Amino acid sequence: MVVSDRCFILNRFPVGDNSLLVKCYFENFGRRDLLVPDYFSGKRFKLGVFEPFNVLELYFKEEDNQAKVVDIISLQSFAQKIASNLYRYLFMSRVSKTVLNFVGIEDNEVFNLLLHSLRIESYFNFNLLRFWINLATVLGFSIESLKRPGWVNLLFLTACGKDELKNPYCIYLPPREFGILKRVMDEKTKPFEVGEKNLENLERFFFRFFRLQRENF
Repeated sequence: MVVSDRCFILNRFPVGDNSLLVKCYFENFGRRDLLVPDYFSGKRFKLGVFEPFNVLELYFKEEDNQAKVVDIISLQSFAQKIASNLYRYLFMSRVSKTVLNFVGIEDNEVFNLLLHSLRIESYFNFNLLRFWINLATVLGFSIESLKRPGWVNLLFLTACGKDELKNPYCIYLPPREFGILKRVMDEKTKPFEVGEKNLENLERFFFRFFRLQRENF
């Protein structure tokens, strides 16, 4: 059966002689791999259509246990403009990588977060952190559950006891990063510069949370 849906392109790879494997996050079907047969011959689809960060509405079907593109309905092209700004490109690459690595659920709110990320043109560290917070919220995270900095149990978002500290679900959240989280979580907060070291610590925090959610729920 042929179905239609909008998809945000996360990544793509050549496969076989002329085909392309596209990793998409669909509005209604979640993350799926799509095969675009005979893509590089240029006979069926215009080259450059299936670039990361483009948004397509397309028809696809299941055939031989593989989702295959049948036709394109519409295209919103963002790839070239994003690639022209290195910092914007790096921001979008990290957004896409997060979804590729950790999100398997079908939730159109994730799709909406990806669409929103396409509108970001400045304060990339701040907005990357806000993306992680919003994505984590979809997966069950609530910053209100964190009462204080220190050792955090990422399964239940409570404080870790001394006998738990060696467990993989416990991670240390420094006071500085805890304060940044509280500020960014507030939608009324205007964007501000977030340092690379702070972002690195918070990336470790959220990626551990995402990984545990993927493995345990």
